[in-house]
Amino acid sequence: MSQMISEKELLEGILEIQKYFRGHQARCYYIELKRGTVALQSFIRGWLIRRCLNKGNNRLPGVEAMEDKRKLDWRNQETKDYIQVASSALPDLQRRLLRAETEMEQKEEENAVLRQKLQQFDEKWLQYEAKMKSMEKTWQDQLTSLQVGGRPFLPSPVGPSTAIL
Repeated sequence: MSQMISEKELLEGILEIQKYFRGHQARCYYIELKRGTVALQSFIRGWLIRRCLNKGNNRLPGVEAMEDKRKLDWRNQETKDYIQVASSALPDLQRRLLRAETEMEQKEEENAVLRQKLQQFDEKWLQYEAKMKSMEKTWQDQLTSLQVGGRPFLPSPVGPSTAIL
């Protein structure tokens, strides 16, 4: 009876460990998915803002007009559509924008280099595959000719490259 109880406890322990491990896997997957989503959203927002700035729009998408709650002037149409930015913060914002744009250009250049390297690797891989297929066909032809000629194929003890023809 004690043997039966220990097996039952062992099974329950195993199930408990599996439960915690699966929960851990699900949490890790969720965190990675969330991180990727945030990165994608950030990239798209930056792209939209750069596109609007390149078109000459002064209004940025998704930015609401700032209104001072103490001085709510909803009757004046001109003041409602502009964002209030302190003049001291403007050079900092411009510097940050310039830095972000240069970093983006560097990343695009790095991506271009990586794409080029990948293309070169693919070309080398295709050449390697063609060479291997050619060698395999040659080997098959030699094997077939040896079998048709009536001589049994005896591989050399040194290796297949030194087989007697």
